[in-house]
Amino acid sequence: MLENLLANNPSLKRLLIVVAGSALVAFDKKLGLNLSDFAIGSITTMVTGFLAQSAYKEVQMAKADAAAAVKTPTDAAKVLGQ
Repeated sequence: MLENLLANNPSLKRLLIVVAGSALVAFDKKLGLNLSDFAIGSITTMVTGFLAQSAYKEVQMAKADAAAAVKTPTDAAKVLGQ
């Protein structure tokens, strides 16, 4: 069920990744993980990278859908130029 919900809602997936990564970093000592500075930096980098690529992918898919909806090449160029 959760897999289907996340597959159909990229914003929810991004939120879940941010919350999970933030919780790992914020509650590092309380959870007994004792993460090194390098590990914390790596988690932060992975979360940031995921957010950037996910948002970029969503924008590109929206542009492709908008371009597919138009009928003439001139209209498509206008949509992609936005």
